[in-house]
Amino acid sequence: MRNLYQASKFPFALTSLCLMLSACGGGSNSINEDPTAGGSGGNTVVECASSDTTCVNLVFDDTPVVNLNYECGKYRSVTSNTGVARCPVDSNVTFYLKAAEGARKIVLGTIAVKPVRNTISSEVQDTSLIRITTKDLAENITGSSISSLDESVAAKTAINMSQFLQSIARSNRADPTKAYTSNNEFYVDTAPVNRVYIDTPVKADIEKMTEDVTAKDFQDTTFISKTKPWFEAQKITLISTAEAKRRLEKVILAKNSGVFFATPTLDAGLFQNTGVDLKLGVSGNNGSNTSATVAMFALTDRSGEHTGYGLEWIAPTSTDLTRYAIYLQNKYSKMRLADNANIFNPYTNRFNNFIFNIGPKAYTDDSAKANEYKDNTFRFVNGKLIRDLAVLGSADVYKLYSIDAIKDNSELGTWEQKNTIGGTNFSGTATVFKRGAVNTYLDPAVWRVKELVSSGQTYQFPLYATMTFNYRDEYTKDCATCAKSATLPVAILANGDITTDVSRTTDFANSPAACGAEITQSNGDIFTQKTIGTIRAAYPSTDGNDFYISPSIILAGEQFGALDGSLVGIGERIKINLAGIRNVTAGQRGSINATSAELGDSDTNPAIWANTYNSYTRLRVEYAAANAEAETKDDKLEPVTDAEKRAANLDYGTLQVNTSLGCTVQKRQ
Repeated sequence: MRNLYQASKFPFALTSLCLMLSACGGGSNSINEDPTAGGSGGNTVVECASSDTTCVNLVFDDTPVVNLNYECGKYRSVTSNTGVARCPVDSNVTFYLKAAEGARKIVLGTIAVKPVRNTISSEVQDTSLIRITTKDLAENITGSSISSLDESVAAKTAINMSQFLQSIARSNRADPTKAYTSNNEFYVDTAPVNRVYIDTPVKADIEKMTEDVTAKDFQDTTFISKTKPWFEAQKITLISTAEAKRRLEKVILAKNSGVFFATPTLDAGLFQNTGVDLKLGVSGNNGSNTSATVAMFALTDRSGEHTGYGLEWIAPTSTDLTRYAIYLQNKYSKMRLADNANIFNPYTNRFNNFIFNIGPKAYTDDSAKANEYKDNTFRFVNGKLIRDLAVLGSADVYKLYSIDAIKDNSELGTWEQKNTIGGTNFSGTATVFKRGAVNTYLDPAVWRVKELVSSGQTYQFPLYATMTFNYRDEYTKDCATCAKSATLPVAILANGDITTDVSRTTDFANSPAACGAEITQSNGDIFTQKTIGTIRAAYPSTDGNDFYISPSIILAGEQFGALDGSLVGIGERIKINLAGIRNVTAGQRGSINATSAELGDSDTNPAIWANTYNSYTRLRVEYAAANAEAETKDDKLEPVTDAEKRAANLDYGTLQVNTSLGCTVQKRQ
């Protein structure tokens, strides 16, 4: 069995440091040159080879835009079937439209190519991409930021650009009353299967325009008058501004969804005498003699819904290196993401009402000690997500990452903790990372929803599945009455998000599946299933025989019982194979299965779940065992209880996924 660190893949602070160092290079995506300028205007395709490590992949995302011209340095091509372009790091890429041998151009704008991070991913469809939206180009064109899709010039520019792209897309010319095919890709509002496919014959009539369109023409309606000859020749009708805005909002929400995590502070002993203040983690103090540090996981789904939890350790401030062992010496308090919490503003990428409620200290019998900070409110105050990677906790880390010195200190991560009467108990700095970015496009060859099939054909989403969390032998071998596993029914919705699918409104673990049926509570209200995750990617196997989806799931809340704090597809990625439900007839259950995705399609290792609470507990239990044998004892270690020793063996296990009992494949009527 893979050990704790291999299986749990918890991003402890040293891992975070490695991630930071691998991501260094370049400043912001803003550029100082004229954003309306086009490329050289040549027609010869010159692509950067996939083997060229000086180039990175990027996607123009208004849903992925296919067959869009781009130019970056000596390279010139069109975006792929999934909207991907490839450009050198630190180059400037210009996006535009022109006929294959034409002279007229429609320039959307130019932006600097800065890498998200250097990653080696075994799952090609789940690699980190630089994602560029019309919002990003509009901010460059206007020189102003977009905080919402309001009436600002920048917001109008972004909406106008999206209106233009969505109007010339294949989907705007498709017939939704006919079968969905590669040549009839109509827009599907309920599922993330859309792309802006710009057909080459459509681009041919750009030559009928009498003048070029510059990026600044999208600040108002000038682009409409300039493209009129082309639109008339191709019989293109503009979608409404309201519809363009609505679609752009969905893209921005999906682009910003993912998992966010923080760790306890890194051992600064590794960096003594460097003069660098790394502050990799979440830590602070009460201004006097008590310190606090935090670990946290939170998730935003494609619809902007949230879930998450954390752990907080509080102890007397120490001046020696044992201060970095605070989470080994002390018991934690659980942190619950507040019901009214958000995480980030998807437009500004700044913390937005990111709040947790503090629970009692775990495994503590002394009521006064257990409840000393109970019901305190923990809030991330300042901080901006830089290049879709991290909120950084100090100016030194910021410079290490972006090369440039920070200009706006409000972009650095800070937090505060207030007591029940509003007084500040603690404050400090925060480094928060993003993991598991979400693809805005799920391949319809895999993501089969009702709208994509003809009458009488079957579809797979929404999909009702049951996850089985198998416990390790270390937990069950000395306890004949202990359960060997727990189950949880889930719903993978057509929109790509994941909720519970329980038929009990409390005590979710081992509940029968609801199969999507409404559940009425004792007070007569309809029960709302709990947000737990989202699907990051959907892709067929290389041989086309298997159909995979890749989830990110966080279980947070007392309703989950022993599963509270469990993570799926976050530390170690997993893939769920849908092949067993693709060809069954309507009314049958079919089958699905989950395996690891760390080695790609060929990986047949078991899928793994991990539990943050119990993993940190295991570290503490092992630390205590080592301390008992040490010649010099750590006298700051809180005694380990038998309950902690039991929980330490619930830190991870294998995961099975199958279709839920009583839930069957549906067909379109």
